[in-house]
Amino acid sequence: MLFIPNVILVVLASLIVNLTTTVIEWFLVYRTEDFKRLSDEIKESEKKVETLKKNKESVIVSNTSLKKDDKAPKNSKDRQIEAYQKRIKDANQQLTMFRMKSTLATGVVMFSAFGMMSSAFDGLIVAKLPFHPFGLLQGMSHRNLPGTDETDCSFLFIYVLASMTLRASIQKYLGWTQATPSMFQMPEEFNEESK
Repeated sequence: MLFIPNVILVVLASLIVNLTTTVIEWFLVYRTEDFKRLSDEIKESEKKVETLKKNKESVIVSNTSLKKDDKAPKNSKDRQIEAYQKRIKDANQQLTMFRMKSTLATGVVMFSAFGMMSSAFDGLIVAKLPFHPFGLLQGMSHRNLPGTDETDCSFLFIYVLASMTLRASIQKYLGWTQATPSMFQMPEEFNEESK
């Protein structure tokens, strides 16, 4: 009989769960025409904003009649930039709403897998850590394990690490990583003052 260490079983289970959730996401989101249309709209608008900003900067540099403290009046380029930024924001909101059903389905799969793995590996030492974990990390790495050896590692720690790295790697490989807009964007006035 082939002996497979528990740590490898946990990593394989994490890989299977991540591949399953990736297939669900592809089926519910990434293959649809609405998603492709919204993604293309965002990319197109971002390119237009970049070109408009570059054109605007070249005009500001060539215009020496303004003093440093004077603000340039809003022109059509500023209004175009604002319009495209609003389109990007709206499209990102639509994408977020569009991904809600896949997020729910993915959550159900991950929660179910975690429950099954928790019952299968409860109280088992999956790995031995080469360091003594601290605080929150210790609570995760030594969860439901008997004994006081802090270097004993439960399945939860390995599962979380494997899931985070595998999920990010799979999404990057498939090209599904998308730049998320900053929650707190710097107003244009501050960007211009810092130059």
